[in-house]
Amino acid sequence: MASTTRRVALVAALVAVLFSGSLARAVTGPARAPLRLMTYNTALMNLEATLQAGLASIDISWDVNKKGYGGAPYADRVVMISDYIKDEDPDVVVLNEVWNDKQKDEFVTELAANGKYKSYVRKIQGKAPGMFNRFADPGLNTQNMIDIFATLMGKPAGWSVDLFLDTIVCPAIPVPGFCPITDVDIHMQDSGIMLFSKHPFVEFDSSHFKRVKVTVDGVTDTPNGPKMWGVDPKKQEVAAVVYTGARGMDQLASKAAGMVRIQVTPGSIADVVFSHSNADEKSFEENADVRAFQMNQVKSMIAHALTADEMAREQVYMMGDLNTPGHNEVTGNVEEWSTLFGKNAANSPWTRNPGVFYACGDAAQCTFAVSGQKINKKGTFFTDAWGFETSTADESKTNYIDNKYFDYVLHNKPARQCMQHIRIGSEMQDVLLGAQLSDHLPVHVDFNLAAPRCTPNLEDPDGNAA
Repeated sequence: MASTTRRVALVAALVAVLFSGSLARAVTGPARAPLRLMTYNTALMNLEATLQAGLASIDISWDVNKKGYGGAPYADRVVMISDYIKDEDPDVVVLNEVWNDKQKDEFVTELAANGKYKSYVRKIQGKAPGMFNRFADPGLNTQNMIDIFATLMGKPAGWSVDLFLDTIVCPAIPVPGFCPITDVDIHMQDSGIMLFSKHPFVEFDSSHFKRVKVTVDGVTDTPNGPKMWGVDPKKQEVAAVVYTGARGMDQLASKAAGMVRIQVTPGSIADVVFSHSNADEKSFEENADVRAFQMNQVKSMIAHALTADEMAREQVYMMGDLNTPGHNEVTGNVEEWSTLFGKNAANSPWTRNPGVFYACGDAAQCTFAVSGQKINKKGTFFTDAWGFETSTADESKTNYIDNKYFDYVLHNKPARQCMQHIRIGSEMQDVLLGAQLSDHLPVHVDFNLAAPRCTPNLEDPDGNAA
């Protein structure tokens, strides 16, 4: 009896020691919840325009990639993509290049109505930069809309515009005798970005939150059923910025960044930024200056939408096709990746740039926002998960045609959080032909509580910075 009493006392003392130490301190801090994220560029490119032939006109909607990536109709691709997303079961998924309202509605049906993703942002749209913004392409400015239309439609090299219209476009128009085409009005695109979440959204509470002139169409799940989100100008529901600078064909779209606050658990909020930045068209990094400008706009949006304490304590992520050719901490030196995410960020050559905001790298703590302190506007905030937290020998590409890494998951570093696993998926294949459904591959990332050996970073075996 006495020995049993001693054992009970010993166990009680051990439990008291354990709970008076690091475990107890961790429990009293901000709650962290495991989170699985996914980003995917769908390549569901669509062009809408009004064609003019004399006094007659006709509206057209053209699925630009209808013959590519297996050639399945866009509606079938949406179903296949959605099925793969459901199989992967991420908490949050970001989609790029969903340009047409029809495909947006199909994704809502598949993922929200017929799936777990009851909270979503369907559309973000504002004023497109247009042909005369600060980064406007002089070559594009001098083209007329018929030339641009032919380019967007994929005019073969060496073909004149007239030949292309007469032999390719006109036969596809279901109005006999409509041609020749005398004028074209290309409709401006929205941002093409969507976000779906298994968890509900909550409002922003920063006193510096800025409303912008942008249309946001979304829904969040509530105990009383779905609720429209982003439409009430008096509420701080969705943060957004439409890029005011663009070059090339991106001048015709209101590419943007949006951000939502997601209630993952009763004690854990994740702030997720989602975007698609300016693409290169002729050579890699030709539009690095535009992307630096756009990423600086995102920095400003985040700094106004969140409080300093929220940026320090909460999980904050940025996902999407950022179009910066990727490198890592070993291969990145002075190129665009390094001047945005890496060691050369302090030396950006561009007049408007985000400084070191995206270049926290593998530092133990980022410096832009620290609990109990004011924002350090020149500090670091985001880490590129692929560039710093997986093996530097793995140089896989998210775009297998361009052979480049374009699709990112960035994150801040609140206490006790660990980037557990990141991978580029290959599952997005046509179920009949086996062809990839896009020129991009999805990126999957798991975040969890910090623990010994919680990260694949070989220099960081204990979940702490090297």
